[in-house]
Amino acid sequence: MRTPPPPPPPAIPPATSTALLPALSLRLIKLLEDALVVGVGHTPTVRLAQPRELAHGSAEGITLTLIGVHSVAAPRNAPPQPGADPAAPPAALIEAHYLLTAWASKATLQQWMLAAALRQIHLSAVIAGSDLTHPFNAGETLGVDAGTSYRLVTKNLNLEEIAALAAAIGAPALPPSVVIVAGPIALQ
Repeated sequence: MRTPPPPPPPAIPPATSTALLPALSLRLIKLLEDALVVGVGHTPTVRLAQPRELAHGSAEGITLTLIGVHSVAAPRNAPPQPGADPAAPPAALIEAHYLLTAWASKATLQQWMLAAALRQIHLSAVIAGSDLTHPFNAGETLGVDAGTSYRLVTKNLNLEEIAALAAAIGAPALPPSVVIVAGPIALQ
């Protein structure tokens, strides 16, 4: 007697505004991979990491860790956009804060990777919505308006913030790192 095949996994919902955050994360990884392609004789890895993974270090390369999502002040009583449902509340605007960390056995390589990543963020200060791909359904678009874009800026961390962040993730110290802020992201 044959056993029936397992049921298919639940379908990922069609492109929604909640897919924007992971799509933006994947686009940032692609930008950073492009930055590290040349220069050191090999290509360091770029990966998305969870905060607990930083406590144990990482393979040589760059990790991008989502460390916070913050609301963007926006008027909640703003008039609706033309063509929008007047009864629907306005979109929630957020900014994603990523910790970009360079890992290597040599300090010079860490600094080179961080500098290459920062240069790429500077050159790609705006990500067009049309550059985002669906993070779960390959080949699907997110349906982002062609005029929508997301800005990338660096945020300075002082020594106290770095120490607090290292303590929060359980790491004795952080290697060269910088915070990248991406947004605003509208969640409908």
